[in-house]
Amino acid sequence: MSRLSSVFRIRSVRIPAVTAVATILFAAISTSFLRADPLTPLDQALASVRRADLKQHINTLASDTLRGRAAGSQGGQAAGAYLVQQLRRIGLKPAGGNGDFYQEFSEKGFRNVLSVLPGTDPKLRDRFIVIGAHYDHVGLGTKRTSLGGIGQIHNGADDNASGSAAVLEVAEALAGSGQLDHRRSILFVFWDAEELGLLGSKYWTAHPTIPVEAIDMALNVDMVGRLRDDRLVVFGSRTGVGLRHLAVKHNTRLKRPMALDFNWDLLANSDHHPFFAKDIPVLFLHTGLHGQYHRPGDDADRIAWSGLERITRLLVSLSHDAACRSEMPGFRPVATEESEAYRRKLESSATNAQQRLGAAWDSELAQQGIIQLTDVADDTAADEAKLKKGDRLLKLGGVDIKDAEEFAWRILSSPSQIEVLTRRRNKKKLRIRTLLLPGEAQRLGFEWLVDDAEPHAVVVSGVSTASPAGRAGLKGADRITTVNGRPIARGANLAKLLSQRHGTITLRVERQGRYKPIRLPLQPASGDNSP
Repeated sequence: MSRLSSVFRIRSVRIPAVTAVATILFAAISTSFLRADPLTPLDQALASVRRADLKQHINTLASDTLRGRAAGSQGGQAAGAYLVQQLRRIGLKPAGGNGDFYQEFSEKGFRNVLSVLPGTDPKLRDRFIVIGAHYDHVGLGTKRTSLGGIGQIHNGADDNASGSAAVLEVAEALAGSGQLDHRRSILFVFWDAEELGLLGSKYWTAHPTIPVEAIDMALNVDMVGRLRDDRLVVFGSRTGVGLRHLAVKHNTRLKRPMALDFNWDLLANSDHHPFFAKDIPVLFLHTGLHGQYHRPGDDADRIAWSGLERITRLLVSLSHDAACRSEMPGFRPVATEESEAYRRKLESSATNAQQRLGAAWDSELAQQGIIQLTDVADDTAADEAKLKKGDRLLKLGGVDIKDAEEFAWRILSSPSQIEVLTRRRNKKKLRIRTLLLPGEAQRLGFEWLVDDAEPHAVVVSGVSTASPAGRAGLKGADRITTVNGRPIARGANLAKLLSQRHGTITLRVERQGRYKPIRLPLQPASGDNSP
């Protein structure tokens, strides 16, 4: 019996006959409500993620009695035993080797905890998705591991009781729904001795309990308990084609999607890296460092419970999708050469106004609407027009220059030949120069590029603020995913539609893991008199 129907029964009273019609109406409405479409098995799994369970796991793992869960310590051993207890309760099978949940790898008592949820597809059940988090922390803190409070208990509620709790909840959600199909097997792992240099994950990838070549993707969760400004950092989206799309797809299915910060750096700073080093696609979720990192103040009372609950649901949905797909993307070797610096360069690669003109201008004066040149490059439009350092540009194409953003847009959108009125520094004489601007004029104010890691989108590589695209709200680094409701076909349909002279197109853009519609009016370029 549902909770709602129970409330109705408890509150039922004898109703006079004069209200019989109203009663029948109310009953019909109630019955209609209660007969709504039943939840899907995945919906049920997502609904099973409970804040109370997350709190129980973190309060246990990050309690003072475990004294910081240092690898090999009594507290660390107790933490491992708690994880095994929970995995037994959930009903998962051991996967540590020799029928045990533990994989011991040091005389110091280090041990990984592993369990498996077998796949249901005869053809894919020998393929695996790995979902892991390290459960050790730094104990009482040493000069090597603590950033303050050496000798005090470092409970590590965020680092990484939060990730361990999330993985336990994902395991229970996916295993607890008897009707939830998952074609691949899912390996749930809790790594030990991560704080000593990723020792647990390095040992397992060197001595795996399942074939490493059978792993289609590894998900790592480390410090996910302090969601701030709704911002979740996602590493590894470049390691497999379409992984960004996969993360965005399930983020946008949440009631409150988070801002996903896709970071292209892949450092050896958590347990995703040994898998990355084995050419396995990875995703690593992280809510960022904070003032209590590796300090005694990283306690459970600082956890952002609502954020952790949402991140855990994202993990449930994403993991289930990955386990159910007929194919998963292979590893992108070029990801080893990509970085945040490369991303910034790629996303800002569009031609800007200073490049097309071949000159730079004073940024402080530009804020006042004054364009005064500070440099002129050789063999450029500005150089060939004999513009000099110190020249002040007064008119472009006969129109007064009063706004720097508007001027920049007019340089980009002007035809190849246009006149500019100038005045030399400290001189009153005005001169008209003819600019022969290179390349084609922009019509809408943005460029884009095709990215082989993101076949579901094209990447906006630059937007002029004063352009139609800028005024419509398009921004650099946006990913355009549909045009007039139709999926992007590697930019081909976008190019065709943008070649139209009139009308409006609707773009759906992905910006930091969320979708946004943008209505973009089409118009001829400046000086273009064609229909």
